[in-house]
Amino acid sequence: MNKDEAILAAKALLGPAASSYVTDSFDWDLLLPDAVVPDENGIRPGEPGYVPTYDAYWLAGCAASLFATWGKASGTTTQLSVDGDSITKTAADWSTVSLDFFKKSPIWALVSDPSIIWSDGSMRRYRPTSYGVLRYG
Repeated sequence: MNKDEAILAAKALLGPAASSYVTDSFDWDLLLPDAVVPDENGIRPGEPGYVPTYDAYWLAGCAASLFATWGKASGTTTQLSVDGDSITKTAADWSTVSLDFFKKSPIWALVSDPSIIWSDGSMRRYRPTSYGVLRYG
């Protein structure tokens, strides 16, 4: 499925519930790289002769995940008085939003492992200072 077909199919899969998110200004190009698949000849992305091909279901899933994240970033009304004099809202949950984005990054697999630390812009395996004492002690 080419880019335009995949976008049309993803829009159809998401349906009318996503219409407030899927506007003319929505940038599908941000999500398309995550939805690439081998083409109809089995040629994988990056190989010579590859024809850009996308999985509409994965593309729709990526979009839905993004919409869910945006929803977390919006405060919601939890209580409204009958006379409209008082409104209780929850604050936007930006910490959850940031965590959602971090977990989608390949970097998460590296930095979430406590045995790896950043050192001068590079990563290395961390060993406690007692490692040598325990090993050679």
